Amino acid sequence: MEKAPIPLNETARLAALRRYRILDTLPEVEYDDITRLASVLCGSSTVLISLVDFNRQWFKSRVGLDVTETARDISFCGHVVASGTMLIIPDATEDIRFCDNPLVTQAPHIRFYAGAPLRTREGLILGTLCLIDYAPKTLSSEQIEHLQSLSRLAMRQLDLRLAAKCSERLAAVVTSSNDAIITQALDGTIDTWNPQAEHLFGYSEQEMINQSLGIVLGPQGWGVEPTLVNAVLRGEALQRLETTFYHRDGEAIAVSVTLSPLRNSNQHIIGTAMIVRDIRKPKLAEQQLQAMHAKLLRSTGLRNEVLTNISHELRTSMSAILGMTQGLQDQVFGPINTIQSRALEAIAQGSQHLLSLIEDIPNLANIESGQMEITVAPTAIASLCRQSMTIVQQQAYAKELQLDLQLSPNLPPVLLDERRIRQVLINLLTNAVKFTPPAGTITLTVHELRPLTPAPAQPDGPDHCLQITVSDTGIGIAPEHRDTILQPFTQLNPKRQQTGLGLGLSIVRGIVESHGGDLQIASELGQGSAFTLTLPVRLATPTPTPPPSMIETLLAAATNKAPLILLVEDNEADIMTLLGYLQAKGYQLRVAKTGLEAIAITQAEPPDIILMDIQLPEMDGLAAMQQIRQNPTLANVPIIALTALAMAGDRDRCLAAGANAYLSKPVRLRHLIATIEGLLAVALS
Repeated sequence: MEKAPIPLNETARLAALRRYRILDTLPEVEYDDITRLASVLCGSSTVLISLVDFNRQWFKSRVGLDVTETARDISFCGHVVASGTMLIIPDATEDIRFCDNPLVTQAPHIRFYAGAPLRTREGLILGTLCLIDYAPKTLSSEQIEHLQSLSRLAMRQLDLRLAAKCSERLAAVVTSSNDAIITQALDGTIDTWNPQAEHLFGYSEQEMINQSLGIVLGPQGWGVEPTLVNAVLRGEALQRLETTFYHRDGEAIAVSVTLSPLRNSNQHIIGTAMIVRDIRKPKLAEQQLQAMHAKLLRSTGLRNEVLTNISHELRTSMSAILGMTQGLQDQVFGPINTIQSRALEAIAQGSQHLLSLIEDIPNLANIESGQMEITVAPTAIASLCRQSMTIVQQQAYAKELQLDLQLSPNLPPVLLDERRIRQVLINLLTNAVKFTPPAGTITLTVHELRPLTPAPAQPDGPDHCLQITVSDTGIGIAPEHRDTILQPFTQLNPKRQQTGLGLGLSIVRGIVESHGGDLQIASELGQGSAFTLTLPVRLATPTPTPPPSMIETLLAAATNKAPLILLVEDNEADIMTLLGYLQAKGYQLRVAKTGLEAIAITQAEPPDIILMDIQLPEMDGLAAMQQIRQNPTLANVPIIALTALAMAGDRDRCLAAGANAYLSKPVRLRHLIATIEGLLAVALS
């Protein structure tokens, strides 16, 4: 048996077949009339309208056959689709292509076949109108013409059906549209007036059909040059013309109109089609926006004027302070000793920093608009942090506050704007001093530099992430204030007697974002606050020593006050994943890779919670949990079993060994955090 080849235009052919939406539809009398007529005219007992799908031929209409489809690879019609021409087989048993075809050798034992193609306007063959008989025969030339004529009639019927379906959908679109859709004949009379047009203008369809559009246009007409509207009749479209139509009660309605020529199937212009959209609400919103913009411009101008005046007054005062300090340092007013020289140096540093703040006040608008200029240079992070702590040292000691500087070891120089970042650190430290009660603690922490992931797209761009945290044990910030305090001229408690204009944190955020970084706030009322700035930076010089491992880096980032989690895990990938995520959530971590190591760590440094893998070397997690529970001091420490053991009974065995919760791998990290927080809350209560 010779299978019909697949035509080269098969993809386009199948797409066209789908477009007609005819497959698997119910019988329709129009097609049944064609097959019955073909049966009579051509004297055939079986007649089919066959549509050839991807792997089947489906019969839209059939005479003398009960089945609705057969496989494509044994079909006769597939050969018509492949060749694109009419196919006549007088005796299939004598045709080498079909003599061993199952439809010939088995039921229904086809002998005669004639198929005329169903051809679209694009030349694509969808299927055939075919004749089948069970004894050899031939067709007369007249019968062949009948078959070809009826195949064209079947194709025209498919086109009419498609056009009718498209018209139905178009009518549904017009009826349900939120815009008024109106069509006019060439003489200007209205022949389409959809429900939205009724709603918008107050005239019913019956009132407007065969009427002029002038009823809703009003005395001014279109309000534009007539040549623009008349151009539509020459085939040009008019897009989004804004004009005024009128409701039947006289109300003026601002509308946007799109006018297009309306063409028939021969592309002759037979009228115009218009889409009319009510733009009253957008117009009102635009007017309100313009008014708000004008108000904002006035407000911004007044604010900039105030800032300029403040800057002027402060610079005038600072000029005297800096001049006197410089004169004393140069011993213009007499000799000074070493202690006095150091004191003057501190005054000079503080004054210079204050001057830099004053210089930034007029540029606040540039900071907020993201136009702040950043000048990067090699900067020693440790030195920058020590200098910043020195600036606030006297204020802190006056309140008996403890200053703690925690630096990650071996910090390399990086490229950043040293003056700007010093301004950030001093501002945050000053706020910490201001809002921390006596005997409190202020900590400046520089975390380990982390390589950026993914790698930078530009070879000279940032390649590492610098994270610095300023934390305190102060009064804290209410959740509803955490966003507002970053706005200009905003203070945490304006009723208290506080220094400053409320610009500090706004400038801090602007500087950090100008570096491409991010500022995060974590705070609890009565407990304190932590401001963490994350900056993308580039190393100023190559580091000669190899970087620490990922796990060591993550461990070094742990803080001293977060809940301590003991992670018992021997898989390096799981360790790195859990360490990174949990430390990003604020926890500190210890890692044990065996059950015995876990027992030793719990005895030396009892954790707040334990994450226990089960399959471990030396001693498995079940045995480790049982021994841990024998220690009275650890009897109530929450344990979460994290394991790939997820068979029936594994959960019960883990809980029986001492686990408080059981999570099977792969663990959903958000679920893990929720479980940890829930168990810690219970343990603390």
